[in-house]
Amino acid sequence: MSDPQALIDTAFASKFRVLSLVAEGSQAYVYRAFDTVLERPVALKILFEDSGGEDSPASQRLRREAVALARIAHPNTPTVFEAGIDPDTQLHYVVMEWIPGGRLSNFVDLPLSEDQLLNLAADISAGMSEAHRKGILHRDLRPDNVLVTTTIDGKPVAKVVDFGVAQFDETYDLARLTAPDEVMGALAYISPEQARGEPVSAETDVYAFGTILYEFVCGQTPHGGSPVKVISAHLEGKRPTIEPREGFALSPILKAIIRRCLEVDPAERFADCSKVHEVISNVIRERPTTHPEAIHAVTVDRAAKFVVVGRANGRIDVYNQANGLPITQFNGHKGAVTALTFRPDTEEFLSAGEDGQIHLWSITEACRAGTWPGIRGRQSTLEFSPFGYIFASGEVDGRIRLWSLLEQRPLGELNAHQGPVTALHFLPEGRFLASGGLDGTLLLWDIGSLQLAERCRWNRGPVAHLAMHVAERFVVAFQDGSLAMGRWNQEAPTWHRHIHDQPVSRLFEQHGGQGVFSVGLDGAIHCIDVFDGDPRCSPVHHIEGIRAAVLHPQSERLFASSDSLLMRWTWDVHGNPTLEGFLPAERRTGWVTTEPSNASR
Repeated sequence: MSDPQALIDTAFASKFRVLSLVAEGSQAYVYRAFDTVLERPVALKILFEDSGGEDSPASQRLRREAVALARIAHPNTPTVFEAGIDPDTQLHYVVMEWIPGGRLSNFVDLPLSEDQLLNLAADISAGMSEAHRKGILHRDLRPDNVLVTTTIDGKPVAKVVDFGVAQFDETYDLARLTAPDEVMGALAYISPEQARGEPVSAETDVYAFGTILYEFVCGQTPHGGSPVKVISAHLEGKRPTIEPREGFALSPILKAIIRRCLEVDPAERFADCSKVHEVISNVIRERPTTHPEAIHAVTVDRAAKFVVVGRANGRIDVYNQANGLPITQFNGHKGAVTALTFRPDTEEFLSAGEDGQIHLWSITEACRAGTWPGIRGRQSTLEFSPFGYIFASGEVDGRIRLWSLLEQRPLGELNAHQGPVTALHFLPEGRFLASGGLDGTLLLWDIGSLQLAERCRWNRGPVAHLAMHVAERFVVAFQDGSLAMGRWNQEAPTWHRHIHDQPVSRLFEQHGGQGVFSVGLDGAIHCIDVFDGDPRCSPVHHIEGIRAAVLHPQSERLFASSDSLLMRWTWDVHGNPTLEGFLPAERRTGWVTTEPSNASR
């Protein structure tokens, strides 16, 4: 197969419609495809045409991978559906579950909290535990061979892949697998015994697992990562020094886990991945399920002086936007902060919380300037009118309340949606308010008369967020991860694109009105052209779903949260994203700056 693109939009093995090429290895292509019989997306791995016959090393490796994965059959490894030879092309192939997401190696340079790393480590060790229980050694465990996807609530899930060089015993007996073996895997992740050409064992995979943890904690692989340094250190019996990179708060227990995984003597390591998985699971169980410092809301002012974050414990932190230094702190709510929004052209902002309260805060005076008690429970969204004298609160029961800021009294109430209000947006002149809800309705309200002015009839499912645009166009994000653009009086949208693999959490209009930024629980940030729905910039992909984000409209810096970390992204003139810095919750000395790098997959 000289041209891998030739299979796209064709039927392979009679029932798989090939959609796109997603990866190209040394001996095989991986495609995203659709099973037309069972109507589901799949990953289709096909050997090169010149990779040899049925007994060639390449075909044996492909079969070994399929057999290993079928034997393991675990949630943290891919599910194999079938394997065979296409009768028309005579190409060897394996069909596996489609895993949306990216390789773990794509996220090494991005900030990660210890809790996030431990959760990923639990997934990897769980998949490898089952492999070891079934008598299978991976022998090439590294970040490139771990895929990360997200659940519907934005939590990352890791799956161990590429068992092509796996070694296994038909009796499920790991003890039979300690025979001398050729060196397999990337040199940066091999164990000392592999470097010396000694027998491999389950402890060999444990060493590679520890190397993955070390890389995320320290920012590089042990011994500097270069082949000469790694082999030399292994032959000399050196133990790597664990020095966490700036911004990573390493606990003694995680440091001890990494140290034991990386012992030079295999007998001093965890005996297999089930043992290290047990330890990591115990550590996770002893920690709170929700990080008290987790960021639930974030906002910035138009003057680009402040960035404000609301946390799970109800605290509100105000930082200097330029240097990341803390300015002030408010004990805002009894329960998590659910929404934040700045009053236009002021140093005041509103907050809403799970306690049902709405507060106005003054940064200049470092105090609370007003309170509006909740009537029917907590607010799901807040929005100021363009002139800052009126604000709207969307309720979880589907009602929208309008408030006068100056008189601190309600102006009216709208019985808007059959379920939580998920999106509010004032039109630029301030006369109309658009709303969206989990009931799938999109409504436009006349604020003067408190009457419904327009109802959108697209019926594309629960609404996640919306952004208004020029000439009465608007963009809607839906809970299924898709975006659509159109006008209120259209029966169908101008375009409708599936952008995210999980629900969209925020949507922002790009400065100049040519595009919108969408932020999702799949950890992705996309910039989409308003007029045709095509990408305008390279996307950002983070390892965990992004729950809170805000775009500064003039500078187009995007502030996004992952667990308790606050990240600051920007895009260059070519549309490439750069992580300018990040801010851990416990840090009080400003942004942790990062080297400019393209963070797209």
